[in-house]
Amino acid sequence: MIFSTDSTLCLPFFKASMNSSQILWSCVKDSSCFIRKQRGVNKAFTREPFNLWGTHNYFNCGFIRKQALDIRAAPAGKGILMTLRKKSSKTMKAIASVLKNNHYPRRMKRVNEQLKYAVVQRSAQKRASQILRSQMVKVSTKRRRQRREKQKK
Repeated sequence: MIFSTDSTLCLPFFKASMNSSQILWSCVKDSSCFIRKQRGVNKAFTREPFNLWGTHNYFNCGFIRKQALDIRAAPAGKGILMTLRKKSSKTMKAIASVLKNNHYPRRMKRVNEQLKYAVVQRSAQKRASQILRSQMVKVSTKRRRQRREKQKK
């Protein structure tokens, strides 16, 4: 039976390279454990790996694609962790993780080299730059004191 409500039959990484993406999406779209819904918002969100935008739809679903890229913050908090999934019959060799913590423009170039789709490249760049911006240390400027404050002391 192709369409089943049994969650054990709808595992996302179960022979993903052999099934078509439409069958996988029909299996995952209503019964994924990664779906998050919010009150007052009509769209569903997701926490699945390989989903760069975090929205639950066919275009952004990462584990039904033959080639997918996941960008997360590095465990140490410096740099980004890029995980690339490619079509392979062997599950362990299909996923490769690379830690990027060198110069900022080089990291953006490496993100571009990983994917061939322009739309996904742009969203991967946005995600990487958001993570890298959040990791930068912000230098606070010293507040200038007014003349009145100096005279009071």
